[in-house]
Amino acid sequence: KFEQGCFVPMVGVKKGQEGGLEIRIEPLDPQDAPGLDKAVVDAGRGPLLVLNGHLSVTVASRSFFHNFEVTPEEVIGRSVYEILDGRFKIPRLASLLDKILPEHAIAEDFEIDAEFPRIGQRVVIVNAREVFFTSSAHKAILLSFVDVTHRRFIEKEKESLLNETRTLLREKEVLLLEMQHRIFN
Repeated sequence: KFEQGCFVPMVGVKKGQEGGLEIRIEPLDPQDAPGLDKAVVDAGRGPLLVLNGHLSVTVASRSFFHNFEVTPEEVIGRSVYEILDGRFKIPRLASLLDKILPEHAIAEDFEIDAEFPRIGQRVVIVNAREVFFTSSAHKAILLSFVDVTHRRFIEKEKESLLNETRTLLREKEVLLLEMQHRIFN
């Protein structure tokens, strides 16, 4: 048992339709299933959300609350499109999430560049997968988030420095040609 009283789940990962991974979670004791979702999600290091079939948040990891500076009351039971002042209410993301359960689709590397309440401008990568519970017909969507703001800043700085270097090299080439011209004349 975990400290919270949840039994260790049986987690199965196998190759699903169209080459994606299929994740199945089966609790050893079905009576402990409600607390099991939270235990599994909290075991991950990154921010995670579990959505039900209506795209409402049923479980959120501690790291989600910490990284986005929100409380459980602001997240749990709400539509994913309502939380964080609607920052996930993006038509393309909605289209992807709407396909996950009925089509067993996977959403990977969906990038959101937005001003989030309390934490400011962020670039976040969202991944989504269907989660199957073998002990019931219950299906859920697992969303994971990776904040790549710092990485994108470094990439932009690198590109800026490369452009500056190219400009300086061109200027150097022009100066060398001008010097050669003056020497020969």
